[in-house]
Amino acid sequence: MFFAGIEDSLMPGLMLNILLLLASVAVGLFLKKKAENYVEVNFLDDIKVAIKSGMVYVIVIFASIYAFYAWVDPDYVEKIKAQQRAEVIELLKDDEDLEKYRNENENLKGLSREDIVDLQSEQANRFVSPIFMATIALLSMMTGVFLNSLIVTFLFRRVLFRDMRVVGPRDGGT
Repeated sequence: MFFAGIEDSLMPGLMLNILLLLASVAVGLFLKKKAENYVEVNFLDDIKVAIKSGMVYVIVIFASIYAFYAWVDPDYVEKIKAQQRAEVIELLKDDEDLEKYRNENENLKGLSREDIVDLQSEQANRFVSPIFMATIALLSMMTGVFLNSLIVTFLFRRVLFRDMRVVGPRDGGT
């Protein structure tokens, strides 16, 4: 999306990421079950397999997100910081709003408008760094892997693997 110049919205990339996360969980579970000849195991073992396959995707994407923000497009982080500063300036541009903000925050009573803008921008900038944004993505993707693993495992067991039966030694197989 960066090289295509589509960076105004994070939504297409986010939706693609969710789809690929779901696909990695589903494909990983399916391939593992197929390699084991669809042996019946308990529900938690299937979830474990699904989580493992999803976590491979998560680690690769985590590293990619960090590399993107740190080395490929470090100006993106600076652009976000500038946007946050502009929002604070816009919020406090009226004297009435500035006084209201000072009254709501006891620590800001004696500070000038510029000092308040600097302080608020500094506080917001703590949360805008390549490692912080990649870590937030990591945590949200890990949550997604867990939820997708539960759903995919449940659906696969109820729909896809329902009629599959392994022929083993007791059934006349090898």
